[in-house]
Amino acid sequence: MSASKEITDLPKKLGVLSGNGTLPRTLARACVDKGIEVFVVAFSGQTDADTVHGLDHIWVGLGQAGKALQALRARNISDLVLIGGIKRPSFASLKTDLTGAKIMAKLAVNRGDSSLLSSLKSVLETQGFTLYGMQAFVDNALTPKGILGDVHPTDEDMRDICTGIEAALDLGARDIGQAVIVRGNVILKEAKEGTDALIDRWYQKGGVLVKLCKPQQDRDLDLPTIGVETLRHMHQSGVHGVAIHAGQSFIAEMENVRALADALGMFVIGIDPEDYQ
Repeated sequence: MSASKEITDLPKKLGVLSGNGTLPRTLARACVDKGIEVFVVAFSGQTDADTVHGLDHIWVGLGQAGKALQALRARNISDLVLIGGIKRPSFASLKTDLTGAKIMAKLAVNRGDSSLLSSLKSVLETQGFTLYGMQAFVDNALTPKGILGDVHPTDEDMRDICTGIEAALDLGARDIGQAVIVRGNVILKEAKEGTDALIDRWYQKGGVLVKLCKPQQDRDLDLPTIGVETLRHMHQSGVHGVAIHAGQSFIAEMENVRALADALGMFVIGIDPEDYQ
């Protein structure tokens, strides 16, 4: 696993390549509080409109890399964070500019998410940019170890967590996904469509969602993430709780997640897989 970059001196400007969800807004607020000028590259059909409110930004299509890079260079920005969810488009649906087409051609040979993102990072670095994880700019951003809230997993839940850790690490090593749902001998695995679709496919009462960083994953890119919508989704599908990778994942709006978990009678626990092996 590639370690996250650390910053000794924070940059004066930061480009945020923003997907959906609340994490890009959390990053932007933290940067503004630290006196860092934020420029958001917002992706049409992906980025939430609230994310760019009050910030310098540009809207681009996912395939318009040339337009995005030109805007970043015009503002003398070379430090970037890629954060937030991106709904997977088909390559055929992308309307690429010339730079975007060249980048897509280089990425097309990589099928797994981690390989694709690592290739994207490499391409951006050859263009003179440096990518960091959100945790380099947001204090206490990563998931803490232990129970979040008042609800604790049962003994049965803990057995399912142990089973889920092995299954999730195997799934991640094959660069397929980050999450599984387990109840007893039943293991449902995340596919390319993502965690929400996995939860939709769960078909029985009970179970634990286990979501872990892939063994080979770059810690500056696509760390496992949950938030209040994840909990609501799990509750609707009957999943009891979630175990997520401590120190190598994000919990968006952590205090809201804590409050909602308690209200719904669900548990959230940050785990280190090595403690269970």
